Amino acid sequence: MIKHIVFWRVEETMAGSSRDADVALLRTEVEALRDLIPFVLQNELVENENDTETAWDLALYSEFDSWEDLEAYQVHPAHERVREMVNRFQVDRAVVDYEV
Repeated sequence: MIKHIVFWRVEETMAGSSRDADVALLRTEVEALRDLIPFVLQNELVENENDTETAWDLALYSEFDSWEDLEAYQVHPAHERVREMVNRFQVDRAVVDYEV
């Protein structure tokens, strides 16, 4: 199994509405990818409740059966659409991929 974890720091005001509304919309879009992309086993977006200076704002946890599935996910049109949404307000990004 491949685990894919992404962390973001985002702007305080994201897409022009409230940050809470933007995070809720993004969470809905990210979690919908499980239904749109059959090889996504798990896809969960959470907002960090730790507000220290070194904390990241958002985290994505995803699972795939194989490295090939993760690679296919990266270029899937539904994922690319969500990535464009995140890119509009991300300040910084970190990713960790590993096999268990």
